[in-house]
Amino acid sequence: MTDLDKALHLLQNKVRRQILERLIREPHYPMQLAELIGVSQPAIVKHLKELESGQMVSKSKVPSEKGGPPRTIYAVDQAFSIQIDLGPDLFRCEQRRLPAASPVR
Repeated sequence: MTDLDKALHLLQNKVRRQILERLIREPHYPMQLAELIGVSQPAIVKHLKELESGQMVSKSKVPSEKGGPPRTIYAVDQAFSIQIDLGPDLFRCEQRRLPAASPVR
């Protein structure tokens, strides 16, 4: 993630935040996310593409357990933090990367 404005734009959507909340715990298939979040699979795929273009998630192909074509699974790429301080005579917004092994809370 290189652009704070892009990150804020992506995170403004509740469904994308719900997707990220699931993906930080473990990788998921789009169909799994659709069932967990209660949104159609095409909508989930659309949001995953946006998150992927913003470098918040990545996709990989895994072999099908039933012998079919490989399936696409998504995972969170990197850990980062966004902090916004807002008050009288104060406005600061910053983004920073977190170490890869840091816990996400």
